[in-house]
Amino acid sequence: MYIAVLAVVLGEAWLFLWLPLLAYAAVLGLAFHVFVVAYEELTLARTFGETYLAYRRSVRRWVPKAHQD
Repeated sequence: MYIAVLAVVLGEAWLFLWLPLLAYAAVLGLAFHVFVVAYEELTLARTFGETYLAYRRSVRRWVPKAHQD
């Protein structure tokens, strides 16, 4: 969801060629990152313990790994 919101804002910045939207996207991206790291991940780790930590070790935070078979 966070990536989709950033994509929309970046798309609008490109479509309207408006630099303030680009700056807004940068601030928004930083705010999302801080929120995820400082709140969401800590809450999930407290709630689910080692299960969540194992999940976090195998999954990237923002961009999924390419699946290799």
